Amino acid sequence: MSDSVENQQECGFCLKKEEEIDDPRYLPCGHSHCLSCLLDYLSIQGVLRCPFCRKVFDIPVNNLPCRVDDSCCDTCSKKGVLNEAAVTYCTTCSAKYCAKHQEMHDDKQNTNHPTIPFSEYRLKAQQLTPRFCTVHKNTEYSMACRSCLTVVCADCSAEESNCTDGSNHQLMSLDMLMLKLRTEIDELKVQVTDREEQLSSLFKKTSEVVSSFEKETEEMIGTLRKTCIEQVEAIQLKYRKLEDDLVELRQTVKSDLLRFMEENVGVKWAELSRHKLQVEAKLDSCHQVDLVTRYEEICDSMRKLVSDKLPSLKLNNIATLEVKDEKREVEVGIVYPQYGEVSVSHGLKTTGFVPQSMTLSHSVDVPSECNSVFQHEGITYVGLDEQTVKLINRDYQLGDSLVNLGGCVECVRVYNDRVFSLVGAESGYNTVCVHDLSGNLVTKWSGKSRSVYNKLTVVNDLIIVPSRTSKSLTFYSLTGKFQKSLPFSLLTGSGATAICSVGTNYVVISDTDSSRVFKLDISNGKICWESQHVSKPQGVAYQRGMVYVMNKSTTPTLWLLDSDTGEVVTHISDSTERTSSPVYDLYVSGNTLIVPRYDEKKVLFYQLN
Repeated sequence: MSDSVENQQECGFCLKKEEEIDDPRYLPCGHSHCLSCLLDYLSIQGVLRCPFCRKVFDIPVNNLPCRVDDSCCDTCSKKGVLNEAAVTYCTTCSAKYCAKHQEMHDDKQNTNHPTIPFSEYRLKAQQLTPRFCTVHKNTEYSMACRSCLTVVCADCSAEESNCTDGSNHQLMSLDMLMLKLRTEIDELKVQVTDREEQLSSLFKKTSEVVSSFEKETEEMIGTLRKTCIEQVEAIQLKYRKLEDDLVELRQTVKSDLLRFMEENVGVKWAELSRHKLQVEAKLDSCHQVDLVTRYEEICDSMRKLVSDKLPSLKLNNIATLEVKDEKREVEVGIVYPQYGEVSVSHGLKTTGFVPQSMTLSHSVDVPSECNSVFQHEGITYVGLDEQTVKLINRDYQLGDSLVNLGGCVECVRVYNDRVFSLVGAESGYNTVCVHDLSGNLVTKWSGKSRSVYNKLTVVNDLIIVPSRTSKSLTFYSLTGKFQKSLPFSLLTGSGATAICSVGTNYVVISDTDSSRVFKLDISNGKICWESQHVSKPQGVAYQRGMVYVMNKSTTPTLWLLDSDTGEVVTHISDSTERTSSPVYDLYVSGNTLIVPRYDEKKVLFYQLN
């Protein structure tokens, strides 16, 4: 079917839209028109001509079909016979023929025109059906410009026209251009096939890696379990040996005690008892004269019995048990290639990547003092004093403002595809504004804090804002509903405060004026530790068991504290001498550190090594 048929949208006579055509009837050319319009046209003109392709047909209007059937013989259709199936297609005449008309066609053309079975035509109809010029309706497209690829007919080529760049068309036949384009496409197909083979090979290799990875994972789990069993058995064996040694040593002492009891204490006791009985027997049976005359003898014998020293009990080398308050580390560790070895100790503590140096990779100038940074999906959000949140793209180029707010942007965080901004002192109180990633306002509310140089964090779908004025932490839902207030009296009334989450139950808070960093259990308000190792701490962040802290200095210095104890693990510096500037916020992920330098009006991107 030609382009004019495919693009038909209305009746060629009354111009009604295709879906509004009254009792549509299809001419053999494939165009449809209102039955009434066809009858009126035939009665006036005396001949049936299609207004689109200008072809003339000698067919009774009432015999025209209500739908297109492109399987009929074209010659039969022109004669009004619309049910004779085509069996062949002439690629030269672009016509379909039944067996009878094919024979007549062959006789007429002396069999010079190539034909194909109609079933094959059906598969190639789009390719074989003639395309007619949209300007010269009855002329087929026959040429094209090899430069701009504009398709024209013979009549178009006779008219003056130029390429899109103003030069003359470089016309060539469609057949020749098709060969040229096919060659180029075939070359691309070879490249596509090569890439397909590469992807197939890569897919196969990846599949093998996945299988190997799963096998290695199972082997590692097996190693962990085996090691656990071996360690438990070794500990049990050690304690069984200790138990045997203890029993043996103390059994020796017990034997000595029993021997002492029998050979010393028992013998003396028996001898004493025998003498006692003898004296008592003599006293009961002797005469008074004998008692008087033998009194001294009897007393001396009794004094001798009680004057002998008691047997001495000496216990030497008695084995005792000393229980050491010792916490052993598990002897198997997980190795993270990017971050170094991670070892696990009692309490499932994980000691992660400990950087040894920091290298400045990019520096981005911003239009005003910057208070806060946060990165989400490669985009860095910057909270500025000029009441805006700016965006820095993945190529470290400063883009447009995401939002313009009614005050200094103290803090910006992204959570659940929502941008949370803490805006300073609107009507005396901080305001929390929530926008989507396109900058559309979702909600906003005024907080209970008047503090400046303040921050917020999000933990377990709760927004936490510290307040130095009320010395407390205020908890809100993600929509701004007040949840609770947790007293925290250790905050000073001035200076700067920063806060970050540590897991799901804790936060770390820095208080600049008191030079203290705290870890707080947000479920009960208990202080887990307090650190005074960093002078005038400001920005804080957390990653893999480490609390990252920075302070105001000419040389940016990063302090790493153990998140379990608050002790200093290490500190590293950027050797570049810079203008002294506060650092009210930090962002760290993997080996990337982002630092907003307030007074310098710069955002620095560091590589941690």
